[in-house]
Amino acid sequence: MTIRAVYDKDSRAVAHIKIMRKEGKVVGFSNMPRNVCLIRRIETVPDDGYAIERYDHKDYMSEFLTYVAHHNPHYEFWVHISPDGYFVHCIVMHEDEPLGRIEAHDRYEGAVSFTNERIRQEQQRNSYRKTTKLSAAKSIFRNYFYPQTVKECMEAVSLDVRTAINSQRYNVKSRTNSLLSRIADHAKEKMMHRDAAFLQYLSSAGLDGVTKDLDQARENEGVVARAEQNMQNGAGYYLMKHGSAYIRFDATVDPTPTKFKPEDMPDEVRMALGLLRVAPDGSFVDGAGFKLNDTQFFINTEVQLEFDD
Repeated sequence: MTIRAVYDKDSRAVAHIKIMRKEGKVVGFSNMPRNVCLIRRIETVPDDGYAIERYDHKDYMSEFLTYVAHHNPHYEFWVHISPDGYFVHCIVMHEDEPLGRIEAHDRYEGAVSFTNERIRQEQQRNSYRKTTKLSAAKSIFRNYFYPQTVKECMEAVSLDVRTAINSQRYNVKSRTNSLLSRIADHAKEKMMHRDAAFLQYLSSAGLDGVTKDLDQARENEGVVARAEQNMQNGAGYYLMKHGSAYIRFDATVDPTPTKFKPEDMPDEVRMALGLLRVAPDGSFVDGAGFKLNDTQFFINTEVQLEFDD
């Protein structure tokens, strides 16, 4: 559990409290210790002052505030009351450090809730702890409402340092990858333009094979792209060997498959199929088509085969 601040909510109310302190406009209650203050700005205080009234026999806030204020004279309890003088909520301060909020949770049950970062991190479902008993309220206050300890402060520091280091590691790695990418882009551009000096460098570095492999890879990329384009444009048909015959399917021309014998094939299709049959599974033959396996093929509508002299 890491706590950067004991209580970091109600920032506007906390700022208002600090202004009231600075201006010396702190108003107390006639029935409370001096460190229990009214959080509302008052220009003119009534002659009989202000008092925290008891809502009913279940309301123990007067007793509670008297007890905790008396036992914690270095704390300040800034209380908001209703027009009838009933306790609504309270922000607890230690000098300029907020320690938490205490609130009338349910007047009919007499329940009071307590919240700060310690409680919030400990609770599974709620961000507060509530009780209808005075003794339990005193215990909750004693166990959770105190200034940030040195250990808590240093745990927060260690977390912030680790977070900053992780962030820097990501930034440095990102910068390194960006620079490597720029180098790779530069090398790619040199290769594409067949830069003589760069090719000479590769040769002197013993990387002639990389150049040849790249040329072959680019050629293969073009073959695949042309075959894919033929499929997308309907410039071909699917062929499946079925016994001693073949079944042809071309959804763009006729959704009904047709069956024919090998001797009925056009010469260019027979030649393309012959090349594909001896090719490895999952391979392309430029100008002929694609072989999925020994019985399933894609044949270009216009077979274009080129042979060396």
